[in-house]
Formats: sequence, structure tokens, C-alpha cells
Amino acid sequence: MSNYEMTGTIKRIGELKVISENFSCQEFILHVPDPKYPQDVKFQVSNKGLDLLKPELVGSTAKVTFDIRGRATKSGYWNTLACWKIEAQQRPQNGQQFQQPDQPAPHVPQNYKEAFPDAEVEDDSIPF
Repeated sequence: MSNYEMTGTIKRIGELKVISENFSCQEFILHVPDPKYPQDVKFQVSNKGLDLLKPELVGSTAKVTFDIRGRATKSGYWNTLACWKIEAQQRPQNGQQFQQPDQPAPHVPQNYKEAFPDAEVEDDSIPF
């Protein structure tokens, strides 16, 4: 199985879930900056990997190493990004928490003519 890596800021750490006496897991969100499409990606650590997640990591820049796991159930197909290594590269200073970078909201056209200025429109009224 291939290993993957992703670098971002740990945004949130979820609650510990005890599924059975042999399986426990915890999820966390990694904010991955991208100039065009920033992403919030959910990862899961389980059993022996639970000691990787510490509350003080929230707000830290980290490199996450993970595997992709998939399974089929009666209700569909499910994928999990199973994290097995977290390398904190930069910790937040003075107890700062994760801050979403300030980005201007994208411009949303208000009508058809604004969205498609070169299109020829004969009649834009609704016939009913």
C-alpha cells in the first residue's frame, strides 16, 4: 500500500471514539492552504496512533503521513485517510489557535448578463 503526505495546519481534534474494547479512533482536521481551493481534510488515527494527537497541536503546521483505506458495506463504499505519523513543523505561539486565512469572497455574478457578457440574449423574461 502506498504512503501519502500532506502538509497543513491542524485545525481541530475530535473526541475519542471507543468502538469496541479492541478499537478506538480519533479524527482531526488538517487545513491545507491553496491559493485557489483551500481544503479542510479529515484524518483518523486509531489504537496505537492515538498518542500522536495532543491538544497543543491545534494551530500547528504539520506534515501528516497516511494511507488510504477503503471498504464496502451494504450502504455503500467508505474511505478513510488513516494517519500514522504527524510531524509538527511549526507550533502556534502564545497559545494562538487556528486562524482561517483572510481571503476575499469570490465575486458571484448577480444575473445572466453579468455572468456571460458576450452572450446574445433576445428576451430574458419568463414566459409564464
